[in-house]
Amino acid sequence: MSESTRLQQIDDQIESLEKQIIQLKNEKNAMKLMKLCDITDDDLERVGNFQVDLTYDRHSSEQDEYLSNINGKMIVSYNYTNVHFKSPTKIETDICTVKLTVTYNLYQTYQNRYEPDIESSSEIKIHGNVGNWDYIENEKIEYSDKNGNWGYIINKILEHIDHDESDAQISNDWRNIMETINE
Repeated sequence: MSESTRLQQIDDQIESLEKQIIQLKNEKNAMKLMKLCDITDDDLERVGNFQVDLTYDRHSSEQDEYLSNINGKMIVSYNYTNVHFKSPTKIETDICTVKLTVTYNLYQTYQNRYEPDIESSSEIKIHGNVGNWDYIENEKIEYSDKNGNWGYIINKILEHIDHDESDAQISNDWRNIMETINE
């Protein structure tokens, strides 16, 4: 076997293992989020491809004891199967895709050590036939369950964010969720 062939085999195996690691991390993240937000297997009855992709990086410096930089991004996505009963013997199904994206950033130095720069945001994207819905950032989705209970999982997550709090506390709520999953 030539050296270039062996190197290609090694590269292919590394790529395969990296994909497996990503899948396992997503599964682990999903299990931790389910536990944290009291999402049961019954809640996932019509949910498929439930994934939690989390990137959470924390940096500090030995030269500056106040330097702290945290960047987090969490994407919760799933497919929800809507079932429509057309008659006692005929049903139709369609699938909608639900995606919650949350970002969190903190930057602290000596100069802003008492009031670090903190930002967070959340966004929801829905693809599919779900009817009218409304999302105000960090509040539960308002929708009619006539087209299925597709927003139930996201709303269970949003129950852990108190939208009546200050922006800093809302950001801290998102940070706590990300840190808990990342542990």
